[in-house]
Amino acid sequence: MIYRDLEPAPAPDLGDESVGFRFTTSLSGVSSPATYAVVRTDHILTTMMVITDALPRPLLEAQLAKLPG
Repeated sequence: MIYRDLEPAPAPDLGDESVGFRFTTSLSGVSSPATYAVVRTDHILTTMMVITDALPRPLLEAQLAKLPG
């Protein structure tokens, strides 16, 4: 797998800290965008990824609501 065009993406304003980034992946000649968010809540790091240009906030909120605490 090849990763290219790494760039910052809007970080979700969730948890204690967060960061967002996006890049393009290529495998067997097929390219796809990927967008990631990493969210720290207390001592838990959560990573979320979608194969589009943006992570839907309701999805992020629903997943973080499932964390213990």
